[in-house]
Amino acid sequence: ASVIEYDFFEGKDYSSIKLRNGGSSHEESKIVDAFLQYLSAERNVSIQASKPCVVFLNGEYWGIDNVRERYKEDYFLNHYGISGGNIWMLDAGAASIGSYDAWNDFKAVTTFITENDMAVTENYAKASELLDIQSLIDYYCINLYIDNKDMAFDKNMGIWRSVQAGENEFEDCKWRFMLYDTDGSLYAPENNTFVDSEWWKEDFDLMDEPIIKSLMQNEEFKQQFYNTFLEIAETTFAYDRVHKELMAWKEIYEVQAVKSHQRFLSADITVEDYEGYIEKIDDFFKRRPDYIIGYLQEELEIAVE
Repeated sequence: ASVIEYDFFEGKDYSSIKLRNGGSSHEESKIVDAFLQYLSAERNVSIQASKPCVVFLNGEYWGIDNVRERYKEDYFLNHYGISGGNIWMLDAGAASIGSYDAWNDFKAVTTFITENDMAVTENYAKASELLDIQSLIDYYCINLYIDNKDMAFDKNMGIWRSVQAGENEFEDCKWRFMLYDTDGSLYAPENNTFVDSEWWKEDFDLMDEPIIKSLMQNEEFKQQFYNTFLEIAETTFAYDRVHKELMAWKEIYEVQAVKSHQRFLSADITVEDYEGYIEKIDDFFKRRPDYIIGYLQEELEIAVE
């Protein structure tokens, strides 16, 4: 595919990008998914970079959107130095790159993990060759922390791997996890996402996913999960960090978001309304540790050190 001759993100080449209106946060802050992915950039998960963009169509104002990277072949070349011909990618359980070969491979991985005792060292070692364990843990801990109620192994989840092994550190044929569509998050800081996260499945939550249930039988995995969760809580989503970044995003988005809302939603929407949307995000991260750390300890039955 031909390359777009515009430097969207730091010298990377793209055959396509997307404009996103904020997803399910488009009537409020317009930034939830972009902001949460930005905060998670240093973790072992893929994220889609974002930049604000004021849209005009034929000279007519259409509000502020987010320019986003797309999870396509050029993404893997840009971020991991792997050509599109050596990539398998699944999007919400369906093959986006690699057809049935990709789907069958991941199904074989999930079957191995769920049908074998992960407490057995040899089995867990094999699982670690099939999956990037830290990537899975990071992905899970992030989504649990942000109270994401709109994802599962077959919904709003992306994974990828190299098809062939190579010299590149990421060409190891391990499946890795990708954040996207995290808009369905930040409902309430007191929500226990360990027991109430998949609202469309009765009496089912993220911790009931067969892969996780099986891996949790391994004490090494369980301890790594616990340590990672605390680390993410204390660094990635540390309130001081989140608040500072959020205020910077607010400065960028506020004026245009209000104009956009006044045009498309209601002429009565004010700057104070927008500040309320931002305050809701801020309040979530301020109060979240008071609840979620206790829920973590209950779920994993690990005492506070």
